[in-house]
Amino acid sequence: MRGYRGPGRGRRPLGKIATAVFVIIAAPVVADYVNGWMKAEGDCRLVRVIDGDTIAMTCAEASQTRLRLSGIDTPELRGGCWQERLLAARASLFLRWKLYRAGQVEVMLSGETDRYDRGLGRLLLDGRAASGHLLDAGLARPYLRGDRPWCDQLKGVPA
Repeated sequence: MRGYRGPGRGRRPLGKIATAVFVIIAAPVVADYVNGWMKAEGDCRLVRVIDGDTIAMTCAEASQTRLRLSGIDTPELRGGCWQERLLAARASLFLRWKLYRAGQVEVMLSGETDRYDRGLGRLLLDGRAASGHLLDAGLARPYLRGDRPWCDQLKGVPA
């Protein structure tokens, strides 16, 4: 016969940890989806934020499911250094926060695609381009053709 082991002793915390991880991962996706459908104007609806310059969307008349914000470049979540990955996470969270705070969200497609077959266009938050918010916050840079490594720029090496 086993005696009393005290509060929480002998219990497996795996269930609580798994629940917390699920909430951390699922909550932003669900919030993006609900937020995008409630505030969207026009034929396209935001489904989720993929990273600082890419969103997933559904459009009535377009086959594109991903939109790349025109004119900016944000760091990659799978970047080459920890500074880039950290800045990429900040850019994604910042865009998600701006979407949450916006009263009106509008997706404007340009009709062009990038090399990854993402639609190019603009995301307007209360009439202002989301790319402008990201640039002002220092979480994006103007897009220039060709790949310029973020890690070099973040470590102070001239690009």
